[in-house]
Amino acid sequence: MTTKRSKTTPKRSTRKKTSSTELSCQPAVELEASPSTTVSPQRNAPVVFKICAPEATRVTVAGTFNEWNAEATPLYRQPDGTWQLELYLPPGVYEYRFVIDGCWCDDPNAAEFVPNPFGSLNAILRVT
Repeated sequence: MTTKRSKTTPKRSTRKKTSSTELSCQPAVELEASPSTTVSPQRNAPVVFKICAPEATRVTVAGTFNEWNAEATPLYRQPDGTWQLELYLPPGVYEYRFVIDGCWCDDPNAAEFVPNPFGSLNAILRVT
């Protein structure tokens, strides 16, 4: 079951509920990301992940496209304090989360979410 956020729904706090299996994530900055793209079924599509996290020392993205490996897909710091990465993904539906300095964080700007086993939400990325 996916959850859609309406344009009038306020952003959720980036503060995470702490459980025995998930770190508390309380970044001091607001996160921004909105990856989406359309491509023909024969080609991989460029998808840009971009996050505003000027105080972070390391930012990665983990999801079904990299077997949830929190270290495999680092974003690169930009001069304006954002972090970004362009990936080429085949058409499909992917789940993902950001990892900022070791804390698993939601994408507050994603249009769709799905609950995960840890009591938080994974963002949905549709590459068509």
